[in-house]
Amino acid sequence: MNRLNVFFGLVLILILGPIIAALVIINPFGPFPSKQIHQERRFSTTGAQGTGDGSSR
Repeated sequence: MNRLNVFFGLVLILILGPIIAALVIINPFGPFPSKQIHQERRFSTTGAQGTGDGSSR
């Protein structure tokens, strides 16, 4: 049982690690910057659309 627990723990770390890192890289302002992202998208639509920093993914 201990080996299974360790195995599942490593699997969870390997799966959740890259997801958390990706969320931190995409949202460096914090865990819930949805309002800031929406405002930036609104302002970006008024200007040139080619100047985005990749937030349209």
